Amino acid sequence: MKNIFTIIAVLCALVFAGCEGNLDTTSVPITNNSGNSITITGIPSQYRNMNVRIMSDIDGIEATATGYNEINRGRAIIPLLDRNMEDWTGSGEYFIILDLDKKIYVYTDGSPAPPMNNIKKYNFHSSETEIDFSKFSTNTPNPYQFTITGIHGSYNNQTGTVTVYNAGNTVLAEGEGDVSEGTVTINLRVNDIFNSDWTGGEQAALVFNIYGTNYVYTGGASLGSDVGEGTWGRAPKYNFGTGSSSVNFNQFGTNEEIFLPTRITITNLDSKFNTDHLLSVILSSNPGYNPSSTIRDTVGINSGTAEFNVNVSSKAGPLHIFLIVIKREKVLSDGIEFTKDTAVAAYKSKSAQNITTGLMLDIGSDFDEETDVPNIGGEGD
Repeated sequence: MKNIFTIIAVLCALVFAGCEGNLDTTSVPITNNSGNSITITGIPSQYRNMNVRIMSDIDGIEATATGYNEINRGRAIIPLLDRNMEDWTGSGEYFIILDLDKKIYVYTDGSPAPPMNNIKKYNFHSSETEIDFSKFSTNTPNPYQFTITGIHGSYNNQTGTVTVYNAGNTVLAEGEGDVSEGTVTINLRVNDIFNSDWTGGEQAALVFNIYGTNYVYTGGASLGSDVGEGTWGRAPKYNFGTGSSSVNFNQFGTNEEIFLPTRITITNLDSKFNTDHLLSVILSSNPGYNPSSTIRDTVGINSGTAEFNVNVSSKAGPLHIFLIVIKREKVLSDGIEFTKDTAVAAYKSKSAQNITTGLMLDIGSDFDEETDVPNIGGEGD
């Protein structure tokens, strides 16, 4: 049996270079065709979106018609547009390629995968075409599933990307997924036009990027300074088996400064600060307020509570927290309405704080109110 790279090459040749007379075709009864659409039914529940490409055997790399829609209860109804983004009204025999959340299927009239010898043309004779998903086959086996556990809690709900490199720094596979409860599972795919599933079976360098920081698999050792952008392939190699594998986050290292997404909650704000008010937060290693300091975040106040999301360097020590309450109001000037922001109160933390995600501070017990309110008024957004 030919390997995956042969399958991809043959599929590329079939789709983009075209085939002559040796392919079976399937026909449907002819009806009026004005503004063609295609409906795919029986789609597996894990898919959410579908792109369709209708390819002619003489068109080369450009699709004759394309379409996109979301999948609803295993069904996608997709209007087809031509190259000028107008309703496609064509007919005849074409290849059909489905892209479902970056996984590629081709029309084979139900022939099993691999479809390299089974790819067929569909004969479009109707303005409304309906095909069951079972008539399509994917061009590769199931993807390699890679799981990272024990991820720092600050990264929950963040999207991480895994990239696999060979020694020459060429990308072998990549994928992304959202971290939930310290764990992320990612389907790894080949970096080609089909986003083909990668099947593993190699030793390769492994980089996990999340929130702008690159973590490199080291087996728990420290990461050398010679490993970085353009030299990832120098990193220690992870032994990918076949099918799936899992590794703990503590087996990764980084030589970069880390900025962690951090949530801070302020409670028991005065009830006079209502929905017309905003609260800004400034974090500083300097105990004195600096009017040129950057406001890290500005949020609304809800029932005496405000929640901030800020980026804090892993190298930062304890930080002083400054809070500024802003009153936002509509002002009419020369017949033009604009938003005016006025600082009405300011607070400073009683001591420097170690900023960790989930930090909760009380405005009464953890802050002192400042007598001098900084002037940061002006037009709002």
